[in-house]
Amino acid sequence: MLWFRIKEHQGAPIYPKGQDTVDALREWSKSEVTKAVDRSYDLGKFFFSVSAATIGALLTIAKLSNFDGDCLFWLSIALLALSASISIQMAIPNEWKLGGKTNLAQVHQDMVDSAQIISFLWVFLWLAGLILAVASLFFR
Repeated sequence: MLWFRIKEHQGAPIYPKGQDTVDALREWSKSEVTKAVDRSYDLGKFFFSVSAATIGALLTIAKLSNFDGDCLFWLSIALLALSASISIQMAIPNEWKLGGKTNLAQVHQDMVDSAQIISFLWVFLWLAGLILAVASLFFR
């Protein structure tokens, strides 16, 4: 049934007028600025759950294998805890001041850049902690 509806509308071209394009772009930019905060918040919650679950799993494996831990293992736990704290920082919404002369494209780009930098930092810390923990637990 859905295929029929899609097929039905494929022949109807849409030619937006100049003002229609401007209005659509303006609405899109407004929605992107408001949704960017939500995306960062959701990503921060996800990263925190991954970091916390990794710490829990590693501590459980260490306890079950009667591993007391060495400096490398505790360094990995510290890196994973640091990644968890960075994810909490991501979940805290930033304050953005918008006014009549605010360039929404620049605000959006700043939000994206900030989320990317923090995400890359989280991935680096999480991977470093995980690799050190695996090396400490399984290659002793």
